[in-house]
Amino acid sequence: MAASTSKNTKNNLECKSTSYIDVHDGREDKSIIQQHASKQRQPLKVQGNNDDMPEILMGYDILTNLLNGHSNLWIVPTLRKLTFGNKLHEETQRYINIIQIAASERKRELRHLRQLEPRMTDHYQDEKPNQMADEIVKNVAWKVASNLSNRSDQFNVDFAFVQITSCTLVSSTALAVLKFETNRERIKWLKEVSVQYKLIRDEMRDTMLDYIRRGEK
Repeated sequence: MAASTSKNTKNNLECKSTSYIDVHDGREDKSIIQQHASKQRQPLKVQGNNDDMPEILMGYDILTNLLNGHSNLWIVPTLRKLTFGNKLHEETQRYINIIQIAASERKRELRHLRQLEPRMTDHYQDEKPNQMADEIVKNVAWKVASNLSNRSDQFNVDFAFVQITSCTLVSSTALAVLKFETNRERIKWLKEVSVQYKLIRDEMRDTMLDYIRRGEK
């Protein structure tokens, strides 16, 4: 990847995330807004109905969980240094900083945006949780955690693959929630988050490809 392209991409990634993308929808269904607002303080029990609220709440809960995980990435370099006494690869450290800072800002913004009408402060509740999905998530989390004890460069490679996937999840989830959202401020925020995390994902992928190409020479 050309140095100038990498520099431009880096500048794009490190821009402040509070400037919303100026995308204007302008078509709000007031009846839907009123319908959602009337339910804002009712406990949610999902029973497979066609209401949009469960889908939106599920999406925002997924985003919140992903952002929480990303915002805690600062602990990875500390644990590695305490365990092995050495620093992470420079690129790995840089991406940890980018992802952790972005997630901390986005998490704070989302906490405020969920308070706006129609409020999204409830949490998704499924009366029949998917145990298979829970086991898959637990297994992936265990493998990621256990990889912290790996001394070799495999840690940097595994870390990059995991973060490329998780950034894709953030971007895709934001777009999915967008299909159900009616609040204009949240619509702008979701579109910006989707673009931001796609940029991070693309730069990490290009860095990995460049690393592979150099190794083949």
